[in-house]
Amino acid sequence: MARNTPTLYSISGDYISALDILTDPEADYPADAIADTLEGIEGELQDKAVNVVQYMRNLETTAAAIKDAEGKMRLRRQALENHAARLKSYVHDSMKATGVTKIECPYFSLAVQKNPGSVETDARQLPAKFVSVLVEMPGEDFYRLQEELSNHTVKELKPRKTEIKAAIKGGEAVPGARLVMGTRLAIRGG
Repeated sequence: MARNTPTLYSISGDYISALDILTDPEADYPADAIADTLEGIEGELQDKAVNVVQYMRNLETTAAAIKDAEGKMRLRRQALENHAARLKSYVHDSMKATGVTKIECPYFSLAVQKNPGSVETDARQLPAKFVSVLVEMPGEDFYRLQEELSNHTVKELKPRKTEIKAAIKGGEAVPGARLVMGTRLAIRGG
């Protein structure tokens, strides 16, 4: 059967109440009685505080162990995902090399399928209309962008690949960009 022990909050309240009552100038309590009463409550408060902090440290240790386990599990998951991706690439490359485009079995089917074209670029060769520029600058300078742009460092040139792809498909030559058609391994079923 669990003991009904007072909470740290209630012990603190008891101590404050006892202090108020025992130090009332109109009450005539002997100094020894006041000291003994407050010392007893203070001892109980200290014991309870120590127990609460020990429990808190136990929780922190458990949380740290869980965090460590999460990190190890994440690394293991990533290793498994990478291994699966390598195996998929292995099957895909083997099928492409042999000219086999489809394999059927009772559990699933494999097929080498064309990807929609992807855009490969050299951002520094692209026409300006196909590039977004990411610039790092203080907030005050943002409002003076047109005047002070030459004083800032370009952090990244980001190609607008969707627009580039549409332009190339529309027959426009885009310097610094090309449309690459690849294949992928599609696995259906199972």
